Amino acid sequence: MKKVFTLLLLLCVCAIASYAQTTENNEDKPVMTIGCLSDLHNELGLISGELSTVKLRGTFGNTIKRMHEEEDVDLICLGGDYTSDVTVSKENWERVKQLMRETSRSAFRDGRTQRPVIYVTGNHDYEVANFDKIPKGFNAGYYQDIMEEDIGPLTAHNAYYEEADNGSLGKQKLLGAYHYQIKDFDFVMLNCGLYFFKNAWDYTYSLGSVQWVADKLAELYASDPNKTVFFLLHVPFSDSNSISAANKGMKNGESTRLLKATLAKYPNLVMIYGHDHGTDSAFIRKRTSQRVTRYDVGGMVISSFDDTHVDDPVLPPDTPEEPTSVTMSIKSVATGKYLTYGSSTNLAVQDEAMDATIDKVANSDNHFSVKLGGNYVYCGSTATFSGNAKVTDYSKAFIYKVDDNKATRVTATNELADGAKVVLVYKASKDKKYYALLPENTKTSLSSDNRMKAQLVATSDPGDEISVEGDNIVWQLNQREVEETGLPIDACIQNTATGKYIGEDSSNLNTVDEALTCNIYEENGKVYVKMPNNNRHLHIGSGGRFSRGDATALKFFEVVAPTVEHGSYVGTLVKYPKVGVPYAIAAEKSGKTYLLTNKVYKAGEGDNQRLEGQEVTVNDNTVSFTDDNLIWTLKEREPGDPSFFSSFMGSMRYYNNSIEGDVSVSNSKIVQALMVYIYPDRITLKMKNYGESGTFGNITINKDLAAYTVYREVRNANGTLTAIKGVTTENKMGKADGRVYDLTGRQVTRPTRGVYVMNGRKVVL
Repeated sequence: MKKVFTLLLLLCVCAIASYAQTTENNEDKPVMTIGCLSDLHNELGLISGELSTVKLRGTFGNTIKRMHEEEDVDLICLGGDYTSDVTVSKENWERVKQLMRETSRSAFRDGRTQRPVIYVTGNHDYEVANFDKIPKGFNAGYYQDIMEEDIGPLTAHNAYYEEADNGSLGKQKLLGAYHYQIKDFDFVMLNCGLYFFKNAWDYTYSLGSVQWVADKLAELYASDPNKTVFFLLHVPFSDSNSISAANKGMKNGESTRLLKATLAKYPNLVMIYGHDHGTDSAFIRKRTSQRVTRYDVGGMVISSFDDTHVDDPVLPPDTPEEPTSVTMSIKSVATGKYLTYGSSTNLAVQDEAMDATIDKVANSDNHFSVKLGGNYVYCGSTATFSGNAKVTDYSKAFIYKVDDNKATRVTATNELADGAKVVLVYKASKDKKYYALLPENTKTSLSSDNRMKAQLVATSDPGDEISVEGDNIVWQLNQREVEETGLPIDACIQNTATGKYIGEDSSNLNTVDEALTCNIYEENGKVYVKMPNNNRHLHIGSGGRFSRGDATALKFFEVVAPTVEHGSYVGTLVKYPKVGVPYAIAAEKSGKTYLLTNKVYKAGEGDNQRLEGQEVTVNDNTVSFTDDNLIWTLKEREPGDPSFFSSFMGSMRYYNNSIEGDVSVSNSKIVQALMVYIYPDRITLKMKNYGESGTFGNITINKDLAAYTVYREVRNANGTLTAIKGVTTENKMGKADGRVYDLTGRQVTRPTRGVYVMNGRKVVL
C-alpha cells in the first residue's frame, strides 16, 4: 500500500511539473501571429511574356518560405502593389493571382485547415490592365474571390463598393473597403480605389470609402471602446516617421482629414501600411520603431515611446556600426569662401558658411563622403565637381591632412579636428583619374548648372602622401559654435486679427479654425516653417504670395503695438522667434520683402490659392505697418491624450537607394516584412530581415532588428478580456526577484495551492 501511495505521489508531482511547463510555454505563445508583406511589384518581364513564363518576384517566395519555417502564422496580410509598370493580358494577370494565392497559403504550418490571407489593393495594382491607357474589361485590383475562398464571403454589411470611370467601357466596380473578423479580432481594410484606378500617383482615398471606414469603426467600437482593432491600407499619412518624402503620403484633403480624425478616436487601433519603400529612409536599420508613428487624439504626431510603448534592446550588429561623422564648415584657405550646396546654385563657393557632414565610408579603403544640403560632393563626367544624391565611386573622397608642403591621407574621422587643413581628392567618372577640389565656380552667375573646378593630382591612386604647393587646393575645417536658438519648436501660428491659424484646406495655404501645428526650425542660421499634414513648407512665390511648397527662409519681426508717438505697428527683426510673442513674418522675393497677411488670393481655386503678401521696406532691421492682419503669434500646442499608432510593414522590393540604386525585376538585397505577435498583455511588432544585412557604404542594416512592444489589456472582437490586470511595462511580476504574485498582480507572501506568477512565469503550487 505504501508503494502504491508513493507511486501516486510521484505521478502527481510529474503531472504538476508538466502542467507548469505547459503553462510556462503557453505564456510565451502569442494569441495570434500575423505576417505582413507589401510591395511585391511583380512587373515587366516577370509577368508580361508567355503565360507559361509568368512568375513572381523571388523575394516574395523566399520570405514566405522562411515564414513557414520560422513562424506559426495565423494570418497573412498583403499590403498592395502586387503588380505594376506593364500592361498584360487578363490570362497573365489571373496566373499572377493564382501564384499569389498558392505562395501565400504556403506560409502556414502543415496541417492548417484555415489559411486566411488578406489582400489590400495598392496604388499600382490597377496598372496591368490600363498601363497603356487603353481601357480593359477586367479589374486588375480584384483579389476578392481568392480572399473569400480563404477567409469567407464578404456580406453587403461588411463591404463598400464604388465605381471608377473606365473610359469607353463605362464604369468599373471596385471594392473600396471591407471588414473581416479573424480569430476573434477585427480587421478593417481600406483599398486604393477610384482615384488610384485613374492615376496611380493620385494618393487620395475616396470620401465614400473613408466614411464607410468611419461608420464601421464606430459600429465595432460601440460594444467595447477598449478592444484592439487592426486597420490596414496601402498609403500612409504624410507625417509618418521616416517617410521618404511628404508627397509619398496621402494628399491633404477632406478624406485624409476625415480618416485621421476618425482613427484618432480609438487609442487601441493599430494601423499598418506599405507603399513607401524608396530611398535610404525606407528600410529599417536597427529598430522597428524607426517607422512607427504615434498620434494623439487630435491627430498630432507625438512620441512613440512612454511607459507602455517601448523598444526592445538593440542587439549588436554582425558588422561595425555606422561610421562616426563630423560636422564642420569647409573654408578655402586661398579665397576665404565656403563650400556650399543649394538647389539653385549646385555645388559652389560662397561667402556664407554651410555645415558639411563628413562620414567614413564603411567597407571602403579609407574613403570619406562629404555631404552638404542633402547632396554628396561628386566628381563627374567633365572632371568637375557637383552635388549627387547618392554615394557612388565618384563621391568617395581621399582626404589628405596638410602639414607644410606635404599632405598625408586621413584614415579616421577623429583626425579631422577643428582648424585642420585638408585636400579633398576624388576619382572622376570622366577618366578615372584623381582630382583635387578647387575653390572656383564654373559660372559667374550661380545657377543649378554651376560646377566647381578641379586640379589633376594623379592618374591612379595617389597613395598615402601627396605634395602640395601653395594654398589653392587647401581647405580648412571649422567647427561652428553651437548657438542657442530655442529651435526647433512645434507651434501653431495664430493671426491676431481673426484668431485663425496658418493651415491648409483642400486647395492650398489658408487660415483655418483648427489649431494646426507647424514645425519652426533653424538650418545654417536661417529659419523655416514646415507645414502640418503634408510636411511642405511656408513658401513665397511669384508676386510675393505665400503658399505651401519648397522651403523659404523667413524673417520674424517682433511687433510693438502703436503708441501716441508712433501711430503704426513697429516690428524689429529678431534672429530666432519664440513662443508667445507677436511677429510680422517676412520673406524676400526678387529683391523685395513681403509680410504674410491673412488675405486669401484666388480662394477655392485649387493649387492656385495663396495668402497675399504685403510689400514693405526694411529700415535698420525694422518694418512699420498699420494693419493687424499682418501680426501672427506662435502658440505652443500641448500634445493631447495618446491615441492610435501606425507601422510600416516592410517591402519585398526596396528601390532608389544608396545600397543598390533602382531595382526592377531583380531581387533587392534588402527584404523586410513585419511580424505582429498578439499576447494577452501586449502587442509586439518586429520587422524581420528576409534578405541581406550588414554594412553597405554608409548604411548598416542590423541582422536582428529590435522589436517595438505596446503593453495593454488586449481585448478581442467579442470583448473578451485576455490580459492580466495590473501588468505594466515595469511589470513587477516579471522581475527575477523570487517573489510570488497572484493573477491580479498582488504580491502573495504565503501562497496556498493554485496558479501564481514567479519571475515573470506562471507556475502551479
